Amino acid sequence: MEETLSDIRRAFGDSLRQIEDLRKIGGAPIAPLANQIQYHLTSMLDLAVSKDPLPAQYKNLTKIFKQQIIEKLNRAFPVGENVQRVSSYFDLTANFQTWDRALNHLEGLCQIANSFLPKRVDFRLENDGIVLLLEPSENANAQSCRKKAYQMTQALFEQKAILSYQVTENNNSAQIELRIRNSILETKDLSFCVGDLNFDPIFSNYVSDINSLASLGEHHIVKIDKNSKVSLQNSISEQDSLNATILHLPFLFRPLSIIIFGEGKLQATHAKNSRVELFELFK
Repeated sequence: MEETLSDIRRAFGDSLRQIEDLRKIGGAPIAPLANQIQYHLTSMLDLAVSKDPLPAQYKNLTKIFKQQIIEKLNRAFPVGENVQRVSSYFDLTANFQTWDRALNHLEGLCQIANSFLPKRVDFRLENDGIVLLLEPSENANAQSCRKKAYQMTQALFEQKAILSYQVTENNNSAQIELRIRNSILETKDLSFCVGDLNFDPIFSNYVSDINSLASLGEHHIVKIDKNSKVSLQNSISEQDSLNATILHLPFLFRPLSIIIFGEGKLQATHAKNSRVELFELFK
């Protein structure tokens, strides 16, 4: 067994080096995709080397969870006059914790989603959380969920999870994505490292650049300089982005950007560097 785990870790290390080569060749535009690939690869490693075996009834439990999730979706979005379609997808590689959290978080997320009076709802259970893709109605009142969204966002911070919000254009119509992403990596072998600082790997999913944030205008910004000093500001300058990693967290109604001095990448954690809990900044 030890030899098998050693082989898995060796293959993981080789993959990290290949992804790092891809990141260097592709530069900044490829970084978010490379980080995402690396994050999911690490999720697989974490599951493979876990000392806690899956329950013997895991397959039966996921069937029950799936049925309960579908029932919750049907109650929250009854197909009829306004809702035209509700669909669902389940990633069967998701671990037990992700299924359990999906069931616990879904009702609150559906309450927020209903503020948009969705015509179509697509639910996805992914290996690190859940996603609701909505086609909103023209007369939606998004402001009505402001208090609920804030309360849920704060509660999720306590569980090291992030609720994000994004609007995209799809076939000439708006599409809203509500996503809850869990920090499911409990391993101490990996961190999102920026300079001499180590952060929870979940934040590698939110790497951005100054051009992507240009349309946002003024918003809440946290800056962590090379001396690890934290300051607050409301705009990002070209000077700020030099030799820095920019994270953008698209919270509902209150987007936040974090500028951290140094190059950010997922890598093995160095014992001399302690992990910085960025979640503490949001409370």
